[in-house]
Amino acid sequence: MISVDAKYLVRLGTVFLVIISQIYFPIIHVGAIQIQPDIVLLYITVLAILYGRLLSIIMGFFLGLIQDFSTQVELLGILSLSKSIAAYIIGSIYNYKTIWSQKTQYIVLLGAYFIHFFIYFYLFSRSIFDWYYLFIFILIHSVIVFLFFILFNNLIYKNKLLQ
Repeated sequence: MISVDAKYLVRLGTVFLVIISQIYFPIIHVGAIQIQPDIVLLYITVLAILYGRLLSIIMGFFLGLIQDFSTQVELLGILSLSKSIAAYIIGSIYNYKTIWSQKTQYIVLLGAYFIHFFIYFYLFSRSIFDWYYLFIFILIHSVIVFLFFILFNNLIYKNKLLQ
């Protein structure tokens, strides 16, 4: 049996591993578009589905703040806001897991990803892109994180996160 101290050490190590993975995950270049999957959002998704809204919102805020400090200081708080809102939406899956079908849960998850990236990219680059390219950019990022979640759910959790 694992002691309480060891559990906290494992969780802290997992958070550290997620942050390091996000920093060093390779950037995918598709033409002029640069895509980097959001590993932190994937981790917050797992927390929200397993433990509910409160823990995932708190972790989303702090991990988003760490991500803000490491990526852009001029818009400090934008990732904290978007990850907290996404954690709240994804936490609904935990609350309604017995009521919602698996298809509905996937739609909520994809919608939460879309809202997260919409908030981030709209506030970050509203003067650079027009709406069409902004929508395509948001959709690409949302689908990539969604595919990473499906892969993670199949390989690590054996399809037990969403039922």
